[in-house]
Amino acid sequence: MYKSDLISIIAPIRNEQDIIEKVLHSLKQQSLPQSMQLEIILIDGMSDDNTLNIINKFKENNLDIDIKVLKNESKYIPYALNIGLKESSGLYICRMDTHTIYPEDYIKNCYEVMMTTDADNVGGYIITKKFNNSLEANIVQSVVTHKFGVGNSGFRVGRQDGLVDTVPYGFFQRKIFDKVGMFNEKLIRAQDYEMNRRIINQGGKLWFSNKIYCTNFNQKSFIAFLKKQFFFEAPYNIYMWYLAPYTLAIRHGITLFFSSGVIIGLFIKDVPILREIYFSVLLLYLLLALISSAQQSIRFRNPILFPILPFCFFLFHFIHGIGMIFGITKLLLRIAPVQKS
Repeated sequence: MYKSDLISIIAPIRNEQDIIEKVLHSLKQQSLPQSMQLEIILIDGMSDDNTLNIINKFKENNLDIDIKVLKNESKYIPYALNIGLKESSGLYICRMDTHTIYPEDYIKNCYEVMMTTDADNVGGYIITKKFNNSLEANIVQSVVTHKFGVGNSGFRVGRQDGLVDTVPYGFFQRKIFDKVGMFNEKLIRAQDYEMNRRIINQGGKLWFSNKIYCTNFNQKSFIAFLKKQFFFEAPYNIYMWYLAPYTLAIRHGITLFFSSGVIIGLFIKDVPILREIYFSVLLLYLLLALISSAQQSIRFRNPILFPILPFCFFLFHFIHGIGMIFGITKLLLRIAPVQKS
C-alpha cells in the first residue's frame, strides 16, 4: 500500500564521493509540507569509490532520516529509477540527481505547485555552477548557460511559469506511472525527456514554476563534456526519436543540420553562389559566437573567456551534430544499442 502522507525521493548514484555528503545535507534540511514525511532512496550503480562509506557514516549520524540504499547492478540511470519506483512507498515521487544541491524549500514548493496546478509532473530551473575554478570548468559553465549554446532550453536559461514539454528531474504523482508505465530502460540517456513527452502524449500535463530551482555542478573537464555529447547525449537523442517518435523536437536537431551543413559546404564551396551562402552563414555564426562570448565573459567577469568561447561553442555544436550523425549511422547499420534485445 502506498502512503498518502509520504514523499519518496529516488536518486541514482555512482561514484559521488566528491558531492554526496553535500547532497544529503541539503535533503536533511528540507522543510516539508504540513503532515508529510520523507523517505530517501539512493540507488547505487556499483560505486567503486568512497561513496557508500560516506553514506553509511551519514546514516549513523542522522538516525532520524529514512535513507535506503539499493543496488543497481546494470549501473545505468533508467534501471535505477525503475528500481526506486518499485521500492518506494509514497504517493509522490521526487526524482533527484546527486550532482545537485537543493534549497530547503525545494520539496515543499514542488508539492504546493502540484496541488495548485494538478499537474502530473512539476519542476523548475537549474542554476548551473562551475565544478571548480579551473578554466575548463568555467568554459563548460559558460557554454551551457547561454541561449547560443543550448538554445531555448527554458530550465537552463529561464522562462515563464506554465505548461511545458519537459522539466528537469521532476516531482511526480505516482498514479501517472500506473497510466504511462515505467522509464524506458533502453534509453540510458534522455529517459527523463522521453517520460515527460510520454506523459503529455497520453493526456497528462507538466508544469514549470520559477518557485522551484536547484543548483547543479557541471563537469570539470571540457573534453569529458564533449565526449559525453558525442558518445551519449547526441546519439541517444536520435535513438529516442527512433523508439518514441512523439519526442521529436526541431530544437534537438539543430546541431544535426549545423554539422551537416558545415561538412556539405566543404564540397560545394567552389560553386560561386553556394560559396557565398556558405561563408555568409559561417560569418553570421562567428558574429553570434563573438557576441555571446563577450556576454559570458562580462557575466562571469572572466576576460580570458572572450577569445576562447567562440571556438568552444563551435566544438560543442559541431561535435554534438556529428554525434547525431553517428547515431543515425548506427541505426541504419542495425547496430545501435537500442536495437539489441
